[in-house]
Amino acid sequence: MLFCHLMIERALEELLARAGEQHGEDWRAEFADLRFHRKVGACEARTIKVGSDWQPIISPELANALRSLNDLRNRIAHEYKTPLTYEEVHAYVAALEAAQVDFTDHFASSTQAARELGYHDIFGLMHESTKHLFFELGFTLDEAGGANLIS
Repeated sequence: MLFCHLMIERALEELLARAGEQHGEDWRAEFADLRFHRKVGACEARTIKVGSDWQPIISPELANALRSLNDLRNRIAHEYKTPLTYEEVHAYVAALEAAQVDFTDHFASSTQAARELGYHDIFGLMHESTKHLFFELGFTLDEAGGANLIS
């Protein structure tokens, strides 16, 4: 869970840095010490140029999914012996799908569908969904002319 959270946070930092460059500003120092949820808010509120179009760095739907990820991570980090349930993790996955994060398997449609596709535990489900999210953010960064996080 921590690795997933850190991976996504790194992608958000790179997106903010690239957007700042496009606006002729250095946003790295401004956002370096922010907590995850504030970086999500900054990405939701600021724009990035992808191709010839300016767009929010992340959509409100994706921001909500990222807040869900942060809530899950905080539960594990700050609440002693409070395990996550499969249903809680699947709700995060469903939020990613609602944000139009592309999944090769449609495991977000239901917990039953996810289990039928072989995602029997929360770790597999979390890893697979966060990998897709990371690629989504990485492709946006690449299309905006930023660092290549994918290869």
